[in-house]
Amino acid sequence: MTTLINDLRYSWRQLRRTPGLTLVAVLSLGLAIGANTTVFTWLERFVFRPLPAVEQYDRLVAVRTRAPGDQEWSISYPSFRDWRAQSRSLDLAVTRFFQGGLKGERGTQRVWAQAVSGNYFDVLGVGPRLGRTLQLEDETKAAPVAVLGYGFWRDHFGGDSGVVGRSLSLNGHPISVVGVAPPEFGGTVVGLSFDLYIPLTIEPTLTARPSWLENRGWESYEGVARLHQGVTLAQARTELDGIARQVAKATGDPDALGALVNPFGNYGGPAVLRPALLALLGITVIVLLIACSNVANILLARAVARRREIGIRLSLGASRTRLIRQLLTESLMLAVLAGLVGVGMAAWGRDLMYSFVPAAPFPIAFHMELNGRVLAFACGLTGLTALLFGLIPGLRASRPDLVAALKDEIGEGRPGRWRLQSMLIVGQVALSVVSLVSAGLFIRSLHMSRDLDVGFRHPERVLLVSSDLSLAGYTDSAAILTIGRLLDRIRALPGVEAAGAASMVPLGFGGGSSSGTEAEGYLPAAGENLSVERATVTPGYFEAMGIPILRGRGFDQEDVPGALPVAVVNEAFAA
Repeated sequence: MTTLINDLRYSWRQLRRTPGLTLVAVLSLGLAIGANTTVFTWLERFVFRPLPAVEQYDRLVAVRTRAPGDQEWSISYPSFRDWRAQSRSLDLAVTRFFQGGLKGERGTQRVWAQAVSGNYFDVLGVGPRLGRTLQLEDETKAAPVAVLGYGFWRDHFGGDSGVVGRSLSLNGHPISVVGVAPPEFGGTVVGLSFDLYIPLTIEPTLTARPSWLENRGWESYEGVARLHQGVTLAQARTELDGIARQVAKATGDPDALGALVNPFGNYGGPAVLRPALLALLGITVIVLLIACSNVANILLARAVARRREIGIRLSLGASRTRLIRQLLTESLMLAVLAGLVGVGMAAWGRDLMYSFVPAAPFPIAFHMELNGRVLAFACGLTGLTALLFGLIPGLRASRPDLVAALKDEIGEGRPGRWRLQSMLIVGQVALSVVSLVSAGLFIRSLHMSRDLDVGFRHPERVLLVSSDLSLAGYTDSAAILTIGRLLDRIRALPGVEAAGAASMVPLGFGGGSSSGTEAEGYLPAAGENLSVERATVTPGYFEAMGIPILRGRGFDQEDVPGALPVAVVNEAFAA
């Protein structure tokens, strides 16, 4: 222990003697460690542990309906009930999210809720922060109850522990608070954090729309399940697919061809971000190798200046192992300082992910933190860095030409050191070229994406406003009239060329719907999926978006309820 303390003191004195070298090395390594730690923080949040509050996340699976044409659909509520009742290999729950209007002292505010089956929290293994979670009885009785999200409870109720039992007004209907979710839990849509969790059986009442709970053709729920202990993914797939086929046959559903069971991380945010974040981690590793190579070259050059000191210590009886340990201690101290800089960078850079998020009306929240796993990664990376840039210079410096070193001369006939430095320089340049080429290709792809024809013109001249009149209690018919009056007033504003409304816009989020379609005179192939995506729009929408009508016409004021139903299709549908 005393020897280690002496090594640390001596290393610190050596670093203080060359402040410029120390600063360059610490900043170079610190930036590289910080970049790697930041990317690992994102990976840990979105790929490795996207649901930190869920117990045994590796046993969580996503369940969907197998559709014609090798497609995947969500699940209808009647199918879910049958699958849940008959499955013995997994516990199945379903969920979907929607927005609502919560009436309070300051008026009505928008909230995002997850409508879930009663066993949702039990399947996930998530307990309450306060009160209780939803139960199966809440689903079967359509109980008007809700569990508050932790962030919503903290921000809007001040963390009041007496909130359990309080009545809220959601979309004009009373709802009783029965619990508060834990702080790590934001729902099962990775990247979103919801305000409320309600039984799915009360959603039709809250949204004032016809009940779809008994409609097998209304596949709109996302399935999430937990494998039973000892059950493999393959066994669960076989069992649930067989159950789904039997149910479809018994109920006369020709489109539901079975069930798909896959790891939870194969869908949504984890699946989308995994390749991008792994590629980004690869780039930051290359940057780390460049930094290590640079610092190793600096230490080799520094060893030349210390050759007399090392020669004297060897001649006085110091072993080579003792010298290597001393030099590695200096490298480790450099790496520790760089690691502290890197962790500080990661603490600042973890929220940079928000800069990549486009404008969207959803409750986007990442909840990234420097937890024990991230800090362990940073510590391991720091230790590895110390070995990468310190071991080879330490081995080389501990074998000087004693005669030349004691005379303070640069020894001849020792080409190995120069060869090593040349190899490090070549490797550094090669890695730098790889990084520059990758960056160039990325910038080129980004530039090409700007010139991509997305189907509409001059997006910089389009203003987008999101609204949902149902939050203010409007029925569908009243909302249509109100939107029409709003658009008339908008069109009258100076500088406005056109205005329209749509349930979904190109490159937008949500609002889309799909349904089975039959085309007159078209005979579908066996197993062909005739489900198409559709959006509901008003007259003026195509003009406002700059979407050209290639043949036929767009919508006009004559296309009203009671007139001949019309539609506009795209080229892909026509083909």
